[in-house]
Amino acid sequence: MFSLLLISSQSMIASAEEYKQASESLGELRVDDPTEAEVMLDAYSPGIEMRRTWLESRSFLTVYTVRSDRPAWVVFRADEDGLPGAILHYIFVGSGTHTIARVEDAPAISSEQIHVMLHEDFGRSSVFEFPGPDGPVYVDNKVVDLLCCGPY
Repeated sequence: MFSLLLISSQSMIASAEEYKQASESLGELRVDDPTEAEVMLDAYSPGIEMRRTWLESRSFLTVYTVRSDRPAWVVFRADEDGLPGAILHYIFVGSGTHTIARVEDAPAISSEQIHVMLHEDFGRSSVFEFPGPDGPVYVDNKVVDLLCCGPY
């Protein structure tokens, strides 16, 4: 069992020691599917980025940076033959830029692919309603969907 931590971009990512290790680490890893990786050029355009950093404590710091122009949901979904499958977890975020961070032991990292998606919050405020009004966010007629290997 593990937990995710939603923090603002102004807050601490992890403990002071882990933050120091992450800041000094040269072991930053890539998004797991480089063909799907996109640089978020427009600060107002909704999107999701993932960064994973190796810490000296033989663990990884995984950080998801989420941009949304209105209240939304970050939805972690299983991969079913390249398409989003069962919902594994979801987190509410307001408009703006948010950071979701997690520290995990290296042996515990999953090799299974997951979809990290951004969903609208069009139904009742702060209540996840999918299927229903809280459907996926689209940018340039594409669903905001980051396919990666990692925790949710």
